[in-house]
Amino acid sequence: MNLEALNDFLGKAALATYAGGGKRVKTEKKSFFDLEHSDGDFYYRDSFAGYLASHGQETVWYQDKPVWMCSYAGGMRGSKTDDADFANETFEFLKKAMRSGEKSKEYWEAKFQGYSDAVAEDMPDGVKPSFTLAMPSGFVKQCNEADVVYFHGGDGHLLKHWMEQFDMPVLFKDKVVATNSASSDMLSTHYWTCDWRQCGDGLGILPIKFIPHYQSAFGADDPRGAIDWDIAKQELSNYGDKSLKIYALKEGEFEVFEQ
Repeated sequence: MNLEALNDFLGKAALATYAGGGKRVKTEKKSFFDLEHSDGDFYYRDSFAGYLASHGQETVWYQDKPVWMCSYAGGMRGSKTDDADFANETFEFLKKAMRSGEKSKEYWEAKFQGYSDAVAEDMPDGVKPSFTLAMPSGFVKQCNEADVVYFHGGDGHLLKHWMEQFDMPVLFKDKVVATNSASSDMLSTHYWTCDWRQCGDGLGILPIKFIPHYQSAFGADDPRGAIDWDIAKQELSNYGDKSLKIYALKEGEFEVFEQ
């Protein structure tokens, strides 16, 4: 079994079940609800109980053998313990976030072509770059062969999880590295994330603090309301190493660092 295929299947399964409002299937477990999805040799089942407070388990089978499992629990707490309206709003936001974050390999291949074409159009006359879509299994080889490594934005936590598995300073040696949004968070020492609206720790490759999309309308339709950029900057100022400079970049702005 290929791990990339498993990851790709999990993304599709999430979209086809909970995140996408998938149809529940019959289960013999009392007071439980089950969701399922299958694709080729893969089969996924999510079995859970409860609503305002729930617990459950996700399992993936490959060729009829269980290969992946995740147990989870969560729900409303404090003054919101019995607030069904708030729970509905929260869970719908969660589903929206999951639909935004879980993308199939085919989705990224299509996006990759669009990004590649856009970059190629901006090249000077006579310069014809070639592009390769990064994959975890071949990432080291891809970086070694590349002159420029470009990271798009996305989910900072997921991106950091994958990149922590590599020796990034070694891979970046003598390379031009370009980042955007969440990938800039990843390179920094500390950052303030627009998605989670809190401070976090990057890989520390750059000794800076960073805020992307500064003073933009990012998240304007978010149920939490518009971002208070002054509060965001103050929170980051008080977080971690207070001696580090904050780079709060507006849309279209960029900074160049040489190491």
